[in-house]
Amino acid sequence: MDYQDFVGALSRCEGKNVKVRAIKNLCYPTPIPEAILPLFQDMMGILQAARKTLFKKDEKIIIFGIQFTPVARESDAPLALKRVFNPKAPKTHLSCSVQYVKKSMSDSSEINPVKSCESVIVDFTVGEVVDSNYYLSKITHQNFGGKLYGLIKSERLSLIWPAIQMEQVNFN
Repeated sequence: MDYQDFVGALSRCEGKNVKVRAIKNLCYPTPIPEAILPLFQDMMGILQAARKTLFKKDEKIIIFGIQFTPVARESDAPLALKRVFNPKAPKTHLSCSVQYVKKSMSDSSEINPVKSCESVIVDFTVGEVVDSNYYLSKITHQNFGGKLYGLIKSERLSLIWPAIQMEQVNFN
């Protein structure tokens, strides 16, 4: 999926406090599977439901980017659930970091991701939408705390995964 596909998919499911904006000249060095696009509606609903945890009452978040997580989570789940994304590393989860900034509800100025970028992690293998501390706890098997904002329903994931596997990124 290219950047405009991402922005377009998310803009169709914006909520009152969860918005999306494109940043000029932004692109993806590694393509994210287009097959995950239908799951963005689920992710946006989870973020909207977690608004009391994510941001203050008079704030909104503006999502502007997505990329594979820099460190991959590994477990037996991809094999057990038949959700193998990388055949060369079959225990690797398909996880992405979704970047956003917080702004006051009345602020309509351009976003500056360098100034105040934050992120949530979406694990498309098991459906978890989490903060980075929760994700690090899963990777390192140490307790860094963190928050589980919600789960994408397993049935939705199961419907999408055959298309994800057909679209596998070429891992070298």
